[in-house]
Parts: sequence; C-alpha cells; structure tokens
Amino acid sequence: MLKIEAKPLTIRDDHSKTSEVVSQVNTSLKSGVIATNPKRRGYMYNEESGQMERVIRKRKRKTANQLEELQGAFDLDPHWTKEMLLDISTKTFLTEA
Repeated sequence: MLKIEAKPLTIRDDHSKTSEVVSQVNTSLKSGVIATNPKRRGYMYNEESGQMERVIRKRKRKTANQLEELQGAFDLDPHWTKEMLLDISTKTFLTEA
C-alpha cells in the first residue's frame, strides 16, 4: 500500500498585495482551478482542511513496454520535439518531464 505524506501549504502575510493574492487563491481553490491544474503537481486540495497540501509520491520503475517504446522513439530520432514528447507520454502513460 502506498503511503502518502502531506504537509499544509502556508501563506505568509509579508506584502501589501498578499491579501489580494490570498483571496484569488481561495477563489481558485473553491472553483477547483488549482486542484486540477497539471502544473501544480505534488500539491492537492484537501477538502477537510481547505488548504493545498503537498503530496510526496514515490517514483515507479518503467515497465518493459514503456522502455521498449522509449528506446524505439529514441532510435528513430534522438532529438525530440514537444509534440513527440506529448505523443510518447500518451503512449507510455508517463509524464512529459
């Protein structure tokens, strides 16, 4: 079973625009914008606490099929474009990074 550790995200009130930013973040959180934003990997919205929490996930090894697909794509062209990365990631169910 995978154990997930989470730490709450805290916002410091150091700047004059902080309250404006906090209200924008709260609005985004309530609408689900940040919770579903793929660029916010590693953070998830906790319904109970009402805050974004960091989720630490363990890395997984690539399967033989994923390695085959990656090696085949590299053999065809070692200089991958963003489009190629997106195509490969959808075929292998891996992230683009």
